[in-house]
Amino acid sequence: MDCETALKWLTKDDGIVGNKFREFLSSHGHRCLKEFDTMTKPWNEDPQSLVTTLQAMVKTVHLMAIAKEELPITEAIEQIKYKPTTFSRFILHFLVSQARRGVCLREMSKSLLVKYVDNFRKSYRLLEKLMVKEGRLPDSELLHFFTNEEIRELLMTRSAHLISVAVRRRRIHKKLNDMMFPEIMIGEPKPISTEEVEDTYSSLQELRGVTVCQGVVKGVAHVAKNLNEASSLQQGDILIAHSTDIGWSPYFPLLSGIVTELGGLISHGAVVAREYGLPSLVAVQGATTTFKTGDMVILDATRGVLKKIQDNKDVEN
Repeated sequence: MDCETALKWLTKDDGIVGNKFREFLSSHGHRCLKEFDTMTKPWNEDPQSLVTTLQAMVKTVHLMAIAKEELPITEAIEQIKYKPTTFSRFILHFLVSQARRGVCLREMSKSLLVKYVDNFRKSYRLLEKLMVKEGRLPDSELLHFFTNEEIRELLMTRSAHLISVAVRRRRIHKKLNDMMFPEIMIGEPKPISTEEVEDTYSSLQELRGVTVCQGVVKGVAHVAKNLNEASSLQQGDILIAHSTDIGWSPYFPLLSGIVTELGGLISHGAVVAREYGLPSLVAVQGATTTFKTGDMVILDATRGVLKKIQDNKDVEN
């Protein structure tokens, strides 16, 4: 089904799938990608983004490994190669229990924080409608480009100057949102120049990076600079991205390898790649410029190399 048809079916379905979907929205509908941005629509306002993710997961369900079962701490300690002393075992048991508890509390507290932000989002939605109705705003979206102090001043003065400032902020928002910055900066932050990157990397056939999961794989490159571009990933593709976050996870079972321009050994892409055993490199600067979707490449994550294949000789080498 296309996304819209699937959403209508899930909304009306009286079976277990439809009930589970509505249950999920009831409990977690305040979550979404970019969930701390008040302009973003959460799942309960825009379920289509959730349906798209579910469809990506359904495509890869036959490729996913069986879910790991939670082991009792004692059994987990028994399975590690290093055999700790009795005292070390006692300390390790305590630390693991605290770590597990900490992870649960971290996720719970984040969900509560996002719920709190979502309450503000709903308040802003109501306020923007009232301000448009009273002629204080030309359109509702503009409210998100004021500070709270400016909103207060606008309600009191109807300042035309504040409106023009917000209009300018909205105009440059996309440009600012698309800017990319180096991982390490000294002094005033300066965005990476696209022209400089192209001049530096466009003629190269091979790049190096940091290995986070070893392995060698040959496949078709799929360059995705954002999550929308990842939706057309095919089974066996080698994903080349600037960086990844939790929103990319449903596509990982489709992949044969992952390459990101940013990240370290414990970045999101690195952690998930190791979970799936996917050959993976991070910190491969210029990867999204050097390679294009459709390029045949060899990802040698053992040596830390990503290379274009020009002919059979390249494969032999």
